[in-house]
Amino acid sequence: YLLFKELEFKSQNIRDFEQELKIEKTAFEQEKEVFLQAEQDLQRTKTAIEATKQTISDLERLIRQAIVIKNYETERNTLKEGENCPVCGSTHHPYITHPPQDTISEDEKRLNLAKKQLQELEQKERQNQTQILASTLDNREKNIQHLE
Repeated sequence: YLLFKELEFKSQNIRDFEQELKIEKTAFEQEKEVFLQAEQDLQRTKTAIEATKQTISDLERLIRQAIVIKNYETERNTLKEGENCPVCGSTHHPYITHPPQDTISEDEKRLNLAKKQLQELEQKERQNQTQILASTLDNREKNIQHLE
């Protein structure tokens, strides 16, 4: 009779362990999904950061070019079709009849917006990294507690 009770007790322990294992596997899969999602979010954010940095670089270059073009406005006013340009020597001066559009202020607005977007993306990147680290630490802490 004692042997039967001991077997029954061990059998219950095995069922309890199997149930606990099933719960732990489910929790692990859920945590794994959260972790993988955070990693994907981090990668998308890093890609967006690189694209935004490129946009900022392009806009800064456009603004510098527009400033250079604008600085030649005085010289442009003295040009006459068919006469040599004192800067480049060309005898054709399309800007006399079609002056370049002043896009500096619009480009500066776009640049400021892109810089703000970059700050927000970098903040999101830090949050994603923190989430991944916290998830990793939480999992390790649970594993340690479980082993103790």
